[in-house]
Amino acid sequence: MDLVLEWAGSFVERSSVPLVLFSYLNPILGYGPERFARAATDAGAAGVLVTDLPAGADPELEWALGSTGLDLVRLIAPTTTRERAAR
Repeated sequence: MDLVLEWAGSFVERSSVPLVLFSYLNPILGYGPERFARAATDAGAAGVLVTDLPAGADPELEWALGSTGLDLVRLIAPTTTRERAAR
């Protein structure tokens, strides 16, 4: 994870394009949600897309990302109901 975040920081320094990090949940949990959120923010990431994180499934991670100003990008399937998408 440290190497990925180092690369992300190098990218952000050389680019004007906002960087969104993609990850599965497990590597973030192994690294520590708050530690990950701080490190991603320090690297200059604009947001995080956790591909296997259902809405509301990990409030600690959602809080950690929100507290550092990182956007949590959500995926919505074509079959997702409007009610669920609104959450």
